[in-house]
Amino acid sequence: MNSREQLAQIYLDKRPAAAAQVLEAMAPEASAALLAELPARMSGPVLAAMLYHYAARCLSHLSADYIAKVVQQLSAQRSAALLRGLTSVQQEAVLNQLAIHHASTIRILLSYSNNLIGAWTDPHAITANPENSVGETRQRLQQIEVKDIHRLFLVDRDHHLLGNVRISTLFQAKDEVNIQSLAGPVPKVLRARTSLSVAEQHKDWQQFLEMPVIGRGEEFIGIITYKNLYRALQELRLGQSDARSEEEQMLHGLTGLYRAGILGAWQTWMDLFSIPMEDRGADHEQNTGRRRGA
Repeated sequence: MNSREQLAQIYLDKRPAAAAQVLEAMAPEASAALLAELPARMSGPVLAAMLYHYAARCLSHLSADYIAKVVQQLSAQRSAALLRGLTSVQQEAVLNQLAIHHASTIRILLSYSNNLIGAWTDPHAITANPENSVGETRQRLQQIEVKDIHRLFLVDRDHHLLGNVRISTLFQAKDEVNIQSLAGPVPKVLRARTSLSVAEQHKDWQQFLEMPVIGRGEEFIGIITYKNLYRALQELRLGQSDARSEEEQMLHGLTGLYRAGILGAWQTWMDLFSIPMEDRGADHEQNTGRRRGA
């Protein structure tokens, strides 16, 4: 490995988000060829930082084995977003190589259309048993190294949402206090089959950074942050814009061919009518004579 390759690897490893932006300016197959030379642990964060529809196009040029190694490092929500652009056959080839729990969670997310909240829900939201004490709950949170979580959600045995507790409130309470006594009312929820555009208009975004999501059976299935909702909407619009651009290019090409055909025929007639009558007759006689072997 030469010094330039070493420098590129260091950059991809230390600045994955910046590297993703650089790669997005390249053809997807070129980016895929570069990433394929890296260990999956390095390319995973880069792919996760890319625009999802571009990352999916990169993945389509990589082997299922390599993609599986990448997906193993990412959350189910990120993994589903990346795999969504692949064919169902390609998706299954990757999912069959993952741990059963991780694969089944991704399959649930992939079952939703990408314009629905369910497709972008983080299924690993922190939940707690309302019968536990504050001390027990805090100990559990420390074990799973919670980061960037503002609330935890109380659920019953059927996973129905009972309430929520702010993390700041939890860490200020005494260990022996029952966690249910700290709970606020059941928060407003978004249904998994709500469209992204409708969810964006929900008035509770004015006061919450994330919203709980429920499925068909009213069970709590995770949360969606406004950041992820906004990114999903941007991805959807970019994807639609790309699709329109491709259609417009195709239509432009077809229109060009059609116009070329019409103009070609018109030019032929104009050329014909621009020839003096006597010359046309002479050409006709000459051509007839050639066909007869004169």
